[in-house]
Amino acid sequence: MRFQTKNLKISMLKPANTFMQASHLYWALWSLIQAKMSLRLSRLGYLFLRYNEYKKRKKEGADLARSYFAQSGAN
Repeated sequence: MRFQTKNLKISMLKPANTFMQASHLYWALWSLIQAKMSLRLSRLGYLFLRYNEYKKRKKEGADLARSYFAQSGAN
């Protein structure tokens, strides 16, 4: 039962992580467009903040997926 609960948590985290990545990428692109239009440097800072968070979450998502598939293959 414990193994099933862990798999359920992982299977719920995968889509959540994907949407979180999409959000970070969306706001990074938004800030890039805003920085180009308004020439405010604070927008560029926000771009790098969100893009770095996207890259971090993307790596975590890949690690989570590897963990999930490694456990699935163990059955």
